[in-house]
Amino acid sequence: MPGAIGRAAELSGLDDAATRGVRLFYVHGAAGEGKTTLVRHWLERRQAPLRFLDDWTGDDEDALIAALRD
Repeated sequence: MPGAIGRAAELSGLDDAATRGVRLFYVHGAAGEGKTTLVRHWLERRQAPLRFLDDWTGDDEDALIAALRD
């Protein structure tokens, strides 16, 4: 995936956290920095059955809790 070029440190950080058992990740940054591409690449590379909640603005906690329950 081309968008992951130059993101080895970020991918390694996600891998390390997952290895330690972290189950919830919050990736933030300015629009257009490649957050979605980074996470999609990481999930594809891991080939793990993980959920990706994209585009949550933080305005609706109930929606986040409901998504995490599914």
